[in-house]
Amino acid sequence: MKKKILIVLIAITIIIAGLLVFRLKSTTKEEPQGTQLIPSSFEGPRIPKYIEGGSTIESQIAREGFSFPDSLPVLRAIPAGPFTQEEVMPFAEKLGFASEPIVAEDVSEGTVYIWSNLKDNLVVYSKSRRVEYGLNQTPDNVINKQLSDEALIKISEDFLTKNFLSAAEEISFSFFTFLKSAGLPEGFYQSTKEEASIYQVNFSPVSSEYKILTLEPGSSPIYVWALPDGTISKAIVNKNLNLSVSGEKIPLKNYEEFTASLNKAVLVSLDDGNLLLSTLPKSDVQRIVISEAELVYLMDSSSSESFQPIFLLKGKARVKGYDNEVRGLLYLPAFKTP
Repeated sequence: MKKKILIVLIAITIIIAGLLVFRLKSTTKEEPQGTQLIPSSFEGPRIPKYIEGGSTIESQIAREGFSFPDSLPVLRAIPAGPFTQEEVMPFAEKLGFASEPIVAEDVSEGTVYIWSNLKDNLVVYSKSRRVEYGLNQTPDNVINKQLSDEALIKISEDFLTKNFLSAAEEISFSFFTFLKSAGLPEGFYQSTKEEASIYQVNFSPVSSEYKILTLEPGSSPIYVWALPDGTISKAIVNKNLNLSVSGEKIPLKNYEEFTASLNKAVLVSLDDGNLLLSTLPKSDVQRIVISEAELVYLMDSSSSESFQPIFLLKGKARVKGYDNEVRGLLYLPAFKTP
């Protein structure tokens, strides 16, 4: 009798232990290896909120069209110190500027070095380590040489490598932005390659499957403007980007979380940047319909130590005073909210 009671007690103990283990496993979700939950103190990207989308946003993106990974690594940056004059002089010399620079002091940019002549100009911002080159006037009667994409990439890469990059700095082609001039004061509009008057060739400072964008959604941190005959008319080079892919990954929003957070999307461009958001009343943007979402990394400032994944939202906006809808672009943080 005692043996039977002992056997029953052991069986009951095993069953109870098994139930506890099963309950523990069913209530504990295993995170993918290398993925970290975002702490509540995590700060999202710093995007100027001139106009927030709010309830004016509608989405036409179906669940079937929302195909993104569950997590992505953060890109880590190690900002360097401000440029010294000894560091910036080689840029000027390679571009043919023989004179000493005009030196100015800026509250946010620190020391600024400026060269200019009849043909072109060069401006170097020491604190942000940003270099800007440009022709003072676009050549007349530019011949369209029907350059291939490969030729445009090589011409642009050679210009950057020759004038601005050291042997240790590597860049990789990222994407094209084709621009068509509508004249003053209309500005530039995105177009096809066949209609473009400027080919913007965007480069990434680190190898990545995803674009790296600045607060200007059509631009990467390093790009050049090539004319149809191959002349380089402009170059922007951010040299503060010692980037590396971090080992940890952060979880990204799923379709339901993406849809629920659309009211937090920030409008960053209207009419291809030709409508100035900082002076536009919010009530003038009457409706935004999103038709496409793209996952990208954002460089929100030259001093940022991490580039985070965001959604670039593309669509059409109805704006007061405009007969037709205009192109609208928005940024939405892609990380899963804690």
